[in-house]
Amino acid sequence: MKDDLLCSEHFLEMLQALGHLNRLRLVACLRSGEMDVQSLQKKLSLGQSTVSQHLAILRNRKLVSERRAGRHVYYKLTLTNLTDWLLNGANLTAALERESVVKEISAIASDSVVA
Repeated sequence: MKDDLLCSEHFLEMLQALGHLNRLRLVACLRSGEMDVQSLQKKLSLGQSTVSQHLAILRNRKLVSERRAGRHVYYKLTLTNLTDWLLNGANLTAALERESVVKEISAIASDSVVA
């Protein structure tokens, strides 16, 4: 039972590390493969310190690993199955939100036609 609790705490810490939009965006970028900090900055339109801080959180939770090559640091995902699951969930949530908005707009449109 204690091992289950430790696993649950580790999983919760991983989810907490992913609980920020910029970190989710980083995970989405790294899903396609290894990238350096400068490439991530450009792709996400974020400053170097912001990208580095979020990558440090992901690295501390073992969600990304780093490789140094000269002055460049390259990052890649360590748990692609988890990130696939997470990003699929984010896509599902976005789809449900869009569906809800469409229904709301349809209801408003129907009310204005009746009135």
